[in-house]
Amino acid sequence: MPAAPPRVVVHGAPRAFLDRARPWLLRAEAEYSLMLGIAAGLAASDRPAPALLATVEDESGVVGAALRTPPHKLVLTRMPPAALPLVADAAEPFGDLPAVLGPPDLAEAFGRVWAGRHGVHARPGMRQRVFELTRLVPPNRPAAGRARPAQPDDVGTVAAWLGAFDAETGAAPSDARALAERWVAAGDVWLWDEGGAAAMAAVVARSPHGARVGAVYTPAPLRGRGYATGVVAALSRHLLGGGARFCSLYTDLANPTSNAIYRRLGYAPVADALDVEFGP
Repeated sequence: MPAAPPRVVVHGAPRAFLDRARPWLLRAEAEYSLMLGIAAGLAASDRPAPALLATVEDESGVVGAALRTPPHKLVLTRMPPAALPLVADAAEPFGDLPAVLGPPDLAEAFGRVWAGRHGVHARPGMRQRVFELTRLVPPNRPAAGRARPAQPDDVGTVAAWLGAFDAETGAAPSDARALAERWVAAGDVWLWDEGGAAAMAAVVARSPHGARVGAVYTPAPLRGRGYATGVVAALSRHLLGGGARFCSLYTDLANPTSNAIYRRLGYAPVADALDVEFGP
């Protein structure tokens, strides 16, 4: 008897989505830390934003998931390719879609489905790699200076650097000031200091057993001095020492410098991801 085709189940509340999807997502927690973090943030909100929260299921249970918080991109996990048109059906009520992020083959296949339906062009965007760290390898040659948590009087610097980070990476602009205030208050931003702030790294999301590091930024005149390596190492050490089983991060595969830095610190690749962008 042939296997039943996959189906897509749309969940009306973040908590319902997490109750159903989390056990499956946790099997590859570092790979899916982005989705876990977004869903957890929605579940913790008193008034969660409208979102597509869907699981892909077959007779064995959950075999994939999809999440979107408009106006942002759609995020996909691994799933049976036959489910992609059904995911597109579920995404239709949420309006124009700027991009999809997921495993490269699935992101490209979804891009073809969506482009064919809407008469738009699907083009590959940033190719990324997800890394995981469980044991830190300290830098061989520590940079001059020291790492420290950002303080309230650093908020202006952190906000400016978040804005510059968004501009350089092509990320959707955020409310950098509000984000800086929230992250600094939570102790989630660390700075490398050598006579003043010289680089930063932040905890951009948490999952049940880990933390995702991001917003790694050094102003252009200060690059090449090891500051980013130092602050990422210090923040990672702090997180692992504080009870996290692992740290994860996303890198741009077009940036060999940052990829080499993270590998030297002990970050190991666990999965690749691709942005497919939609436009005229």
